[in-house]
Formats: sequence, structure tokens, C-alpha cells
Amino acid sequence: MLADLDQKGRRPTELQGDSAYSSPELKAEQETVGTVITAKVAPSSNRKGLYNKDDFAIDLETLTVTCPAGNIVEIPEAYLTNRKGGTVSYDANICNACPLKDACTSCNNGRSVSIHAYEKERLEAKAFQQTDEFKQEYAYRSHVERKISHLTRHGARVARYIGLLKNKAQSQMV
Repeated sequence: MLADLDQKGRRPTELQGDSAYSSPELKAEQETVGTVITAKVAPSSNRKGLYNKDDFAIDLETLTVTCPAGNIVEIPEAYLTNRKGGTVSYDANICNACPLKDACTSCNNGRSVSIHAYEKERLEAKAFQQTDEFKQEYAYRSHVERKISHLTRHGARVARYIGLLKNKAQSQMV
């Protein structure tokens, strides 16, 4: 879509999207060509319902990760400079003796936390989304979501006809 707008000379300076548009790589790429993306950062999750990455204090100044129980592991600086990032792991002996182990991990080899190459940008975006400025900007998105929901409920997800003109008529009937 952005490539099409570029060809027409109509690139937007701002773009609002859902969490699919929140990847730090995409945001950085779009900022280099003049488009600022406002999107919620995808929430961290743990499929087993245990502590997730957001429950750990990631400090990029001291290059450490602190678990909810206060145990600290160091982040190798290379994780923040290579494209893949890396995973930091807590010692199995520390995790197995921890009183919060059952809420943290079911693995007997210790807990691990992924560190993204764009971790700094991810943390900044998560902090920004807590501000009133972000909430005010992102409030406009609810109007779009409501309209998308309305259109899809009434059959606009699938084009019934062949041809642009007939499909425009279908979208007006919805």
C-alpha cells in the first residue's frame, strides 16, 4: 500500500496501525522515508500463563535483566548490535531454588528471556504507549476499527462481483 502511495507521490507522514505495524524494524524503515507509525506494541505473552517478558526488568544501561524474584543475569552487548538479538538464561540452580519458580517456568534447566536487537526501541515504544499523548493519538484508531467491523459484518470482506466499479457499488450498499 505504501509503495503504491509512493508512486502516486502521496506518502503519508503518519500512519496508525494495530500491533502488526509495531515491529521496530518496520518503524525504523518507515521513519527513514518520512512516515511515523503509531501502533501498540504487541503484548508479551507466555502460553502457559506464567511470568512473561514484561514482568522482567530489562535495563539496557547496565545490560542486565532482573527477574521478579530479584535474580540478575547479564546481557551480552553483542545481542543489541547483531540483527538477531539473543537469549539470556538464568542458572538452573538459581531457578530451581527460587520460591517464584512455579509462577515463572516449568523448565528444570532455568528460565530464558529473549533480547531483541531492537530491544531499546521496543522498550521506548511500550513506555510511550502509557503516555496521554499516545492515548490521544491512538483514540482515532477506534473509529477506523468500528467501521471495519461494520463493513465485515455486512459482507464487505469478500468482493461478490468482478470489476472495480461493481465492487465500489457493493461497498456503498453495505
